[in-house]
Amino acid sequence: MDVTALERLFQGFLLSKEADGLKETTLKMYHCTYRSLVEHLPLAKLQDATTITPQDLQRWVLYLKDQKHYANATRDQRIAKCKSFFKWCCDNGFLAEDPARSLKRPKQNWQPDPLSEDELDMLLQASTKGRCGVRNYAIICFLLDSGVRNSELRNLIADDISLKTGQVKIREGKGSKPRTVIIGKRAKEALWRWMMHRPEETEYLFCTENGRKFGRTVLRRIVSVIGDKAGVRAYPHRLRHTFALQYLKLGGDPYSLQYLLGHEDMTVTKQYVKIAAQDATEMYRSPLDALG
Repeated sequence: MDVTALERLFQGFLLSKEADGLKETTLKMYHCTYRSLVEHLPLAKLQDATTITPQDLQRWVLYLKDQKHYANATRDQRIAKCKSFFKWCCDNGFLAEDPARSLKRPKQNWQPDPLSEDELDMLLQASTKGRCGVRNYAIICFLLDSGVRNSELRNLIADDISLKTGQVKIREGKGSKPRTVIIGKRAKEALWRWMMHRPEETEYLFCTENGRKFGRTVLRRIVSVIGDKAGVRAYPHRLRHTFALQYLKLGGDPYSLQYLLGHEDMTVTKQYVKIAAQDATEMYRSPLDALG
């Protein structure tokens, strides 16, 4: 198949990003965005990128909004990557006008979407079912107890964790910043059981039945399928939301949570604090009034 004009631009864009030192995971996100975008552009537009209009890109954004399995963060990420690509095209003189300039990102409407305790119970029960039940149960326990991101879990190797202390080394968090998170007794036991079944030839903590590293979408699909069995909408980042809210409700402080989640600042962490404060207000009972 002939390489289109738009694809040649995209190849140059990726080379530029590689030269800037972007990680492989970020480059893959650009690839995913590009593949999604070109599926919704006519061939004529791919052959002549100067004919791509803001309306063409708006139709693609509407498609993203219709995909119920996409979290707002995923939509935001794809729109941001699209805007970055077309801005590069303009900055380097390949396009006279930026067709993505007017695209709006949904991130400002983002709110945590934690699971309820009943939903957690159903999800944990559903994760034990099937041929990969030992592994899947360990995955759900690990995500709920550590709050790590999809990519962070996929990159873990066995040497990154101490079952004695529950400490887990995240070697490459967002922004390539390492940190240490903790898992509790229940998650450690679930992980120990999985490690007894885990393929010996793999270095990765969690892997496929063949011992291979999870692909970018595989972990999300595993969690989503478990959620379907439980009748719960589930994806890795929703378990991260749940960890954050539970951590605060159990008395954890916001600054420790910021570190555990790997946030660069308190902007996102404050959203969790706000939800936890609302829950505390609803649950409040006056100790003095209770004296009668």
